[in-house]
Amino acid sequence: DKYALRAILPIFAFIALGYSFSLNGGSVRDAFERKLDTTEILSRLDVWLSPPSYTARPPLYLTAIAGGVDADGNALTAQSTGAVARSKLTIQYVGDEPVTARLVRSGETETLNAEADSQTPSGNRELAFSAELSQSAMVEILARDKPIARWPVDITPDNAPVIELTQPPGRAASGALELNYMVEDDYGVF
Repeated sequence: DKYALRAILPIFAFIALGYSFSLNGGSVRDAFERKLDTTEILSRLDVWLSPPSYTARPPLYLTAIAGGVDADGNALTAQSTGAVARSKLTIQYVGDEPVTARLVRSGETETLNAEADSQTPSGNRELAFSAELSQSAMVEILARDKPIARWPVDITPDNAPVIELTQPPGRAASGALELNYMVEDDYGVF
């Protein structure tokens, strides 16, 4: 063996061993699994809260933090969002990665079931999730059972409207019953 080809295998094995213990090292399984691209998943994800129609408030769109995860692979938590009780959470995703959604409320986890799961002509999956929020919760999006985005949602209770008479009932000039009253609500009276 005048070119010492028999030494190539031990040299490559030594380099692979050294690389596996470095910061960028992994396992043999990493060579066969596709890398989870959180940026692509988050770019194909729409999340919003629709307040009840009587509030006359616009929908609140929730945006994820770019990249979605920190150096350790943990999902970054976005800034807290305020919403009205009985707001509807809607999540839509179009892509090829299987994605799930869940709500964490007071330590309890509720996995949201996909309401729509269909295939686009290009071969991507279209997923839709929704839930009505009546109490504060953490909304989480998961890919391969790893959280990739989190949004804390603080729910503001919706107080009942208040109606009170400002004067005792009386008689109008025409003889009809006359009521003078005041109406108040958190979101105005239309």
